[in-house]
Order: sequence, then C-alpha cells, then structure tokens
Amino acid sequence: DNSAVCGEGKSVLVDGAKRDRVIWPGDMGISTATLYYTTGDTASSLWALDTLYKHQTTSGMLPYAGPPVSFWGKSDTYHLWALAGTGRLFQYTGNTTWM
Repeated sequence: DNSAVCGEGKSVLVDGAKRDRVIWPGDMGISTATLYYTTGDTASSLWALDTLYKHQTTSGMLPYAGPPVSFWGKSDTYHLWALAGTGRLFQYTGNTTWM
C-alpha cells in the first residue's frame, strides 16, 4: 500500500520514487538546490520543511525523517540539514513571513 500522506501542502520534496517517498532533511541538502535551479520551485521545499517543523517536539527535537515513518532521536546531522534547508530556502526566496 502506497497511500500514506507524507506531508502537508500541495506538493512536498521527498526522496526518490524508487525509495520510500518520505521527507528526509539530509536529502534536501542537495534536492532543494536542484529543484530550485532546475524548475524554480521553492514551494515543495517549504511545505516539506513546514511538515518537519509541525512534527517538532515540545523539547525542540525535529524528526530526522518525515511522516509516515517519523524517525526520532538517531541522527543529529539530519536535524541540522533541516536548519540548513531553512536557510537555503530563505536565501532563494527572501520569505521572512514563513520563518
């Protein structure tokens, strides 16, 4: 069954179609830039990051993979990629309202 919802928004940036189709912030380190420079799309990255931030715990921990897997607590580097992706998205859009 491949009907799980993996994010909030019209489209979200996920890993490859031959993989699990989940938001992986570590993958977004490359895919956000690739999507922006090839298509100009920033909304898919924004909605992917927004999904991760909506799943942030009250202690501040971000999932290192988005829904439906929502992995927690095993990778500090993936949390940092979410923050790096946020900075990159701001660099591309200048959108301070979303932040």
